[in-house]
Amino acid sequence: YAGENLRITNHKLQQGMASELDVLDTETELMAAEEALFQAESTLSQDRMDFKDLLGIPWQEDIVVVFQFPGDFQPLGVTLEEAQKKALENRPQIREQNFQIKLYELDLTQTKSELSPLLNLSLGYTSEQPGLKEEYRTSLTLEVPLMDGGKGEAKVKIAQGKLRKAKLNLEKLKRDIMAEVRGYFLDLKRMEKNVKFLKLSQEKCHQTLEVTKKMFEQGALTEQELQEKEISVKQAEIGLFGTLADYEVARNKLLKSMGRRL
Repeated sequence: YAGENLRITNHKLQQGMASELDVLDTETELMAAEEALFQAESTLSQDRMDFKDLLGIPWQEDIVVVFQFPGDFQPLGVTLEEAQKKALENRPQIREQNFQIKLYELDLTQTKSELSPLLNLSLGYTSEQPGLKEEYRTSLTLEVPLMDGGKGEAKVKIAQGKLRKAKLNLEKLKRDIMAEVRGYFLDLKRMEKNVKFLKLSQEKCHQTLEVTKKMFEQGALTEQELQEKEISVKQAEIGLFGTLADYEVARNKLLKSMGRRL
C-alpha cells in the first residue's frame, strides 16, 4: 500500500497536485512500512518454527497457513450474569477452595471431639452348660478430659481460625473471578462493536469502489482516483481482519475465564 501511495503521490507532483513535502512524507511512510514488514516476516518465521516444534514437524518442511475470510459474524450469545455464574460453577480454583474448607471443617470437628466427654456402654452375656448358668454383664464408662492448661481450647481456636480464613479466601476468590470475567466480557463487547463498525465501513468502501469503477469506465475519473478507492478497500479489509483476530483472542479469554474449553 505504501509503495502504491508513493507512486500516486509522485504522479500528483508531476501534475502539480502535490508538493515535494508530500512526496517526502510518503517516502517516510514507505520506509516505516518496509521496516514493519521485515519485523512481521521475522515474527512469522519464528512462529512457524514454534508451531512445527509443537506438532513435532521437522523444521525443514514447509507449512502453508490458509485463512478463509469469515462470512457472517456471530457474536458470543452470553450475558455478563451468565458468564459470571458459569465461571463460579466451572473454575477449578473454586472447587479446590471448597474442598479445603471441608477439610478444615472436619479438622475442627475432630478437635472439638477431643475436648468432649466420652460415654462408653459395654454389654456382655455368658451361658454355661449343662447347668444352664447364665451371666449378664453391663458397664457404662464416662471419660472426662482432665485440665490441660488451655491447650485444647487453643487448638479449637486455631482450627476455627483456619476455617474462617479459608472461607474469607473463598469469598475473595469469587470476587476476583467475577471481576476478571467482567473485564473480559467488556473487552469482548467492545470488540463486537468494532467488528460491526468495520464491516459497515468495508461494505461502504466496496460500494464506493463499484461506483468509482463505473465513473472511470465513463471517463469521469482518472486511473489514480480508481486506485485510491481500491487501496481504501484493501485497508478496510485489513482493518476488519485484524479486529476479527482481536475478537477471537478476547472471546477465548472470556471462555477460559468461564472455565470452558476453547
